[in-house]
Amino acid sequence: MKYFGTFFLLLTIISCQKVKQSTKDVLQEGTAVLEKSANQVFEQVENDGLPGDKSFYLWIADTLRDKGLVAGKQKIIETDTGDILSIYLIFNQDFSENIRATIHDKSGAEYARVSLHVTGKANEAGFVNFSSQAPLHIERQSKVVLQL
Repeated sequence: MKYFGTFFLLLTIISCQKVKQSTKDVLQEGTAVLEKSANQVFEQVENDGLPGDKSFYLWIADTLRDKGLVAGKQKIIETDTGDILSIYLIFNQDFSENIRATIHDKSGAEYARVSLHVTGKANEAGFVNFSSQAPLHIERQSKVVLQL
């Protein structure tokens, strides 16, 4: 009976080790699958963006900066007839010029151009909306260039 108890204890320890190792293996496989799925989701969001995300980059030419123009918040307003590019402009000095906004896709190819006469007095600021007669659809990660 003494040997039976020792044998039973040894058998229990071996069984626990096998269960422990099997559990560890299953958890590692599950972690690998989960990590792969998460990486795929993150790559898709990085490449395609989140639904409704219309983020873009704004660049203002030095000629506009030299005339006292600074940009604040910028956004895209979606309408049934296309997008409107809305930029909060800060006038550090009197300003009255035609501004051209050219829009480039993430590879650098221009795909839209909109001009607008903008007027502002020194120390004024406000949103200016650039829209087009033709439907304007601003792509994610576009580069918007403001220039004279």
